[in-house]
Amino acid sequence: MNESFWIWPLALFALTFVLGIVAVVAGIGGGVLFVPIVASFFPFHLDFVRGATKDETRAGGAIHAGADIDPSLLRPV
Repeated sequence: MNESFWIWPLALFALTFVLGIVAVVAGIGGGVLFVPIVASFFPFHLDFVRGATKDETRAGGAIHAGADIDPSLLRPV
């Protein structure tokens, strides 16, 4: 296996770390920056990039929706 393989995951981690900070400061969603930048500069297929963003959005929505549920509805009867 090629030793330069590890540069892509490390570069992706560094980019997403910086994008997370920039997105918070700018007040925009991280996916607005993530998909175009990763699709342009990384060797990942666009469907995987969009799918990862979609999965993250679903997981985040499910976590935040849990805070809106009345806790009494979650207790067994």
